[in-house]
Amino acid sequence: MALIVTSTILSSILLSGCTAENLNEICLVSLSYSSDSTKTALDPIVAVNGYSPTASTGTSFEVRVGYFGMCLMSSDQWICSKDSRALESFANRSQTGVVYDPYKLITSAEKFKDEVIFKGLHFISIIFGFCAFIVMAAFPGWHKEEDSEGSDQHVKLFPSKAAVKIALAFSFASAVISLFATFWQHLSSSAAIAMSSAFTQGAVTGHVGVAAMALGWVSVFLLMTTFIGILAMFLSISVLLRAIG
Repeated sequence: MALIVTSTILSSILLSGCTAENLNEICLVSLSYSSDSTKTALDPIVAVNGYSPTASTGTSFEVRVGYFGMCLMSSDQWICSKDSRALESFANRSQTGVVYDPYKLITSAEKFKDEVIFKGLHFISIIFGFCAFIVMAAFPGWHKEEDSEGSDQHVKLFPSKAAVKIALAFSFASAVISLFATFWQHLSSSAAIAMSSAFTQGAVTGHVGVAAMALGWVSVFLLMTTFIGILAMFLSISVLLRAIG
């Protein structure tokens, strides 16, 4: 039960990434301009309609994306918001007189957040995990019984086989859905970074958020461990009932 609670907490932290300035480290993707982005942006082959042909690399500019929000570092200042317009307004104020975002990283980050990643799987996994927690909370606890000599002994009964089956099903669903959600999160983030670098000929660099990936995979590990533990309990009860019967 403690593993399910811990997994739920980790998933909640993951989903809240980039919703506030103190959560900017918990991001799925981080995009920024490389040191030679000015030269690349001046290349007529790279310049496309809707993108500015010049770039400013004298000041820091980085965009980080979470499930519900985005964070922007401009001129060494951080701001986080769910709306790209707030980030663009902040960048306009902090970097006046320069073209701060020639490849529209803010717009691309918002499209990635809204159209590529899917946060619903994490919520479904949390719901199934909560259901497994409720079923396990109904398992018999420790209680006192008198032995043949009249002394008290602490005894814990096995739960019913049906209850264990239900908990096993919920924990399995939670673990599998969490695994799929985290795998998609990792795959889509890596693909977005590779495509951004390729389409801009190296003008844009990025990296996968280590903290977010760690939270996702640790949550999967905890749910898998919970499933294995309940499975071991189910097999133990089956063997015991077979031996008694």
